[in-house]
Order: sequence, then structure tokens, then C-alpha cells
Amino acid sequence: MIHVFAAIVGTFRALARKCPVCKRTQLVPVSSKGKTVSCKFCGSDVPPPSKEK
Repeated sequence: MIHVFAAIVGTFRALARKCPVCKRTQLVPVSSKGKTVSCKFCGSDVPPPSKEK
């Protein structure tokens, strides 16, 4: 059961992005995972997360 919960949390973390302008966090659709999207709060471009960690 803990593995299922960890998988769900990991999926939501991968789809959460922080806007570089307004600093608010939003979830993006799976279809936009590797694409730049518009912030739903301020309208600026939110790039996909970098691969470097």
C-alpha cells in the first residue's frame, strides 16, 4: 500500500511547476509534461523542469 501512495505522490510532484514570475505552484496536464505552459495565475511562460538535480 505504501508503494501505491509513493507512486501517486511522485506523479503529482513531477507535474507540479513553480512560476518564475509570481512564484505560485500549479499542476500541469500529463500531455504538457515536457512543454512550456502558461501560468494560470499571471500568464507568463513556465518552462518544464530541468533534468539536472
